[in-house]
Amino acid sequence: MTDIKLGFLFLLLTIVLSSCDRRPPYEELVQGQWVIDAALRKGKPTNTLNGLYFTFKNDSVFSNMESIPNNIYVIQSDTISISADNPLTFHIESIDSNHMHLNGWIQNTHFILKFTKTKHHGD
Repeated sequence: MTDIKLGFLFLLLTIVLSSCDRRPPYEELVQGQWVIDAALRKGKPTNTLNGLYFTFKNDSVFSNMESIPNNIYVIQSDTISISADNPLTFHIESIDSNHMHLNGWIQNTHFILKFTKTKHHGD
């Protein structure tokens, strides 16, 4: 009887743990158009990136940033790498269907970028 209880407990624990994280992967969440809400440059608010947007498609990213108008990007774990003349790498601090916070370096300067999604993939 104890073996049956332990087996049932193990099965229940497995079901609970496997259903805990049903969040879509970063590759799905990132797709769409993102417009910057706020930027920190070296830890201080900056307006130099006002109007910045990224539009992520299946395998390419479009932007109004001159150095990366249309390039390939790759997501590995929680990092977005954008191919460009000066490649960019951002750590995804947080992302959901409407907000994305990135942490990375642009032209050797540290930035924290906060975006809102304006268009979802396929819109």
